[in-house]
Amino acid sequence: MPDRTELSKVLACTSLPSLPMVGVQVLTLTRDPDASLDQIARILETDPALSAKVLKTVNSSMYGLKAPCTTIRRALNYLGLAAVKSIVLGFSLVECTRGIGGAEGGFDIKDHWRRAIFASAAARTIAQRVGRCDPEEAFAAALFQDLGALAMFTALGDQYIKAVAPAASDHARHAELERAALGLTHCECGAALAGKWRLPDRYVQTIQHHHAPDEADPDCRDLVRVVGLGAMTAGALVSETAEKHLPALLAAAKQWFGLGSAEMADLLTRIGQAASELGRLFGKPVGQVPQASVLMQQANEELIQHQIAVMREAEVLKEKNDALVRQTLTDALTGIGNRKRFQDEMARLIEQSSSIGRPFALVMCDGDKFKSVNDTHGHHVGDAVLKELARRISACAGPGAIVCRYGGEEFAILLPGATLLEAVGAAEAARKAVQKPAFDLSQTPNAPAELSITISLGVACSDPAAGCAFKTIEAIIEAADKALYDAKHSGRNRVCADPGSVPPQESTPAAPAPTPAALAPVAPAAPATPAQDRTPARTGRVIRVLLVEDDPLSARMIMAVLQKLPHVEVEWLKGLTPASQRLAEAAANPARTLAAIVADMHVFGGTALDLIASCRLRQATTRIPIVVISASDDPKLPAQCLAAGAAAFIPKDRLVQELPGWITRHAADEPLVRAA
Repeated sequence: MPDRTELSKVLACTSLPSLPMVGVQVLTLTRDPDASLDQIARILETDPALSAKVLKTVNSSMYGLKAPCTTIRRALNYLGLAAVKSIVLGFSLVECTRGIGGAEGGFDIKDHWRRAIFASAAARTIAQRVGRCDPEEAFAAALFQDLGALAMFTALGDQYIKAVAPAASDHARHAELERAALGLTHCECGAALAGKWRLPDRYVQTIQHHHAPDEADPDCRDLVRVVGLGAMTAGALVSETAEKHLPALLAAAKQWFGLGSAEMADLLTRIGQAASELGRLFGKPVGQVPQASVLMQQANEELIQHQIAVMREAEVLKEKNDALVRQTLTDALTGIGNRKRFQDEMARLIEQSSSIGRPFALVMCDGDKFKSVNDTHGHHVGDAVLKELARRISACAGPGAIVCRYGGEEFAILLPGATLLEAVGAAEAARKAVQKPAFDLSQTPNAPAELSITISLGVACSDPAAGCAFKTIEAIIEAADKALYDAKHSGRNRVCADPGSVPPQESTPAAPAPTPAALAPVAPAAPATPAQDRTPARTGRVIRVLLVEDDPLSARMIMAVLQKLPHVEVEWLKGLTPASQRLAEAAANPARTLAAIVADMHVFGGTALDLIASCRLRQATTRIPIVVISASDDPKLPAQCLAAGAAAFIPKDRLVQELPGWITRHAADEPLVRAA
């Protein structure tokens, strides 16, 4: 809102310009619907000098009449009341402001009129092109748009000059500077003075809003936009740095009226010609007019530079935004994903699993007895351990894995696209990476040189194709947490999997118990060998393998792998006692002979070494090869098993890769019987 005190001060100034009597009378008659053209003609004819100027203008190239017009009455008939009124108001404005400004006054009236003439010529030309308003109305309104600047200078003098001085020749900044220094703008002052002069309401709206056309009343917004675009055109054409004004002009022309660059280039040429003619008629020469082609070339170059600057700014902004996003999704201590990142990624993976059936796995990891690290060595050592834990787990998680700190010493590994076997293999790799070598803390103050750390891990998998899918984040977290609990309470430093994530096997009973051992990702079966060619496919016999394993999930996984081999049947027993009984059956009944035994090193009731000894006690079973499997890292164990009579020793993390090939190559050479 304008400062009413300052506005009253301006309007009360006795030296303000006022319209000549002829102009006032013409305005009064044009508001009277019953007034005739003859009445208006008689008023104009009372001022011979004004009449001569009107006729000179009517006969100029601006109006392009085919035959000369010699009387005011004929001019009114040829061009209509609107055109003649706009010409009269234009000359009236020139006349009433004749004494304003001058070099000694600090107000450059020559520059004011140069800009006003370009603006009115541009408004008329643009109005003719877009057809949204009367070109003559646009012409007159554009001439009056900066009336407030003349009034403010007249009333305030040096105070006004100082207020707008920082803008130099950039007229677009005047309103902003006027508001800051004086509390009102030339737009508001000009609108008030136009109302006092009883100019048409549409002129008042144009004067008030020509710097912000979209704020005008809807019924005259097109007129205000045309005049506003004319003002922007004038700013470009009279400025010494026209290329800086053209991008905004072209953007407004496109936005308001759909005028493209080529159309504006043509309009700028026509506007320059019209402004030169109008300046001559008004006795206000506009000087040299810039060439439109040169201006457009400069504008394009400026636009390119602007676009480059915008792109650079956008890149910098994007980098800053990306950094902020990373900061909100990154754990400050370890540098891996935080709890929010975990929740976001889980939601995405759950949605993918539900919508397109893509599997994924969740591995929850927890430091074993981590509280003792903080209690014994201090939290600064605990922090160093957490950083190294994050580094080791991330290093072995594999491409595509997402590692996050879930909370405290608990970490989560998200494995998009992973099956349960692959996830258990990844979990076992993480367990081994943490266990050895010991953590080097030599660079941590007041810490031991080394510290042995282990983790326990729980695995859950959502795999719709395998018949085990989780519908919610909470459900799969709960399943992985339960498996982690089982790993903790069955000895720590191990991997357990959620039983519900195990694909169902029709040939085996349900097994709800936890899983201690880790298996590597499934590998393709070994290629056919000569030994495989000698399998009983041609004789109708089968390869019967006894599996001795007290961990149900591990057993199910091994069975799933072996049952993919041709002609292999797997019997599963959980402990040493039932296995010994089965050996007795094999010794007593040739139909129950076994091709091979796969035994975990530690089972209920004893060890695989006990089973080897039991097998060697009977001549009928002494030739049955026994493969010992184990998750132990004891380097002496393989030699110990082979020395006791084992046919092979296979670590559990290589079981899936090596066992199928071993069975294919060796078990077919053992005594076989027909399937019972």
